[in-house]
Amino acid sequence: MTRKHLVSTAASAALAAGLALTGAAPARATTAHVARSVATPDSRASYRLWTQRGYGYADVTKTWSAQKGYPGFYHGTVSGWVYHYHAPANRKVAVQVSADGRVFPPEGATSSYRYFSVKYAYTKRVLVRACLYRSGAKGVSFCGPWK
Repeated sequence: MTRKHLVSTAASAALAAGLALTGAAPARATTAHVARSVATPDSRASYRLWTQRGYGYADVTKTWSAQKGYPGFYHGTVSGWVYHYHAPANRKVAVQVSADGRVFPPEGATSSYRYFSVKYAYTKRVLVRACLYRSGAKGVSFCGPWK
């Protein structure tokens, strides 16, 4: 096979696989690109979180940015709306927030619908879940999975 034939075969294989043939980049350039894309300054994720048995739900948005001077740490906001879908009358639907394993008291507890917002800083990981909550009682019940 000629060199021209090898290049055209590689190009057609790359196009068939859905890849753009851009040529080989030095390893350092590829690593630098990956490092920049991982440390994106502003990011967001949105979820619809349900309690167990579909009693209520929350539309939650997490936004975060890199914490300046602290690699791997972030600051941001967890916010959204909580809805009391088919929950029992003596229970409220709330969102529970966990930052680096610390679980905070329920936010946005409501028997109809309510907006909530929680700020955090110097944190590596933030998780949220929707739960049923009864004021005066300890803890929450019928929680959905952490996201």
